[in-house]
Amino acid sequence: MNHQIESKPILGVGIAFIPNFIKLLKSQNQFNNDILPRHIDFFEISSLDEKELEEEEILQWFPLLNKKNITAHIFGFRVGTKLGPSDEFISKVNKAVSIIQPTFISEDLSQFRVAPTAIDTSPLLLTDETKKYCVDALIKINEAVEVPFLLENPPISFMIGEQDFLTWFSDCLELSNSYCLLDIGHLLSWESIVGESVISRLKDFPLDKVVQIHLAQGMVDYTSKYYADLHGEPYSERLYEILLYLLEKCPNLKAVTLEHFNLFTALSTGLNDLQRVREITKNFLESKTAV
Repeated sequence: MNHQIESKPILGVGIAFIPNFIKLLKSQNQFNNDILPRHIDFFEISSLDEKELEEEEILQWFPLLNKKNITAHIFGFRVGTKLGPSDEFISKVNKAVSIIQPTFISEDLSQFRVAPTAIDTSPLLLTDETKKYCVDALIKINEAVEVPFLLENPPISFMIGEQDFLTWFSDCLELSNSYCLLDIGHLLSWESIVGESVISRLKDFPLDKVVQIHLAQGMVDYTSKYYADLHGEPYSERLYEILLYLLEKCPNLKAVTLEHFNLFTALSTGLNDLQRVREITKNFLESKTAV
């Protein structure tokens, strides 16, 4: 199937939250569209696992989310592992996609859910063998899944091996003709550990493959200078510097998403950052249009 991303204007700025938040509100008869931020362009439903894809209740409320565009972050593709995505799982994804009708779906590389209450984040081995697993899985997903799939760069703390990650990741995308989601917090973690400017290194990355960006609140451990992508602390100014660079350099970028553990956090602490990201994106687009 190998979907091609069309060169259309940016989809916009969205906010990500987990489905259990909506399920909780619905169980208490408190859910209505008024609780959702209206000044955003789309919602990302985060951390959907195989069990949740089978729940009819989950599938039913996707189209009701304020009639916004939807993207979905789904666990279970197992990209980068020898097993890769199963035919049964892809069938479940396509069934859900037919109801949810997301613009595209995504998953972290080497991260997948193995139980309803636990996430297994396996260390990513940066070898030629695992590169082949990744490419094979991406080709299978591109051929079988009914909407474009975006592979997300994993947290730096879960990568080991002698190969350079950005080069390894670039090769996977190029060899499989795939697109990706860049998580800026994950990139910032990489920058703080290896001591190299991520902006400088991204000059050699196939930025035409970037379709979506994630930003999340985080913090720096001032002892180790490690950046933790926690989804629950003040935003680092470095995140915005990298965002501005990517807005300028990613010709196929469609979506900028702020991630939160739940919508309560978003509504209580994240709306100022949401507005700032919207203004940055809007000002960038206006400057491009004026040229």
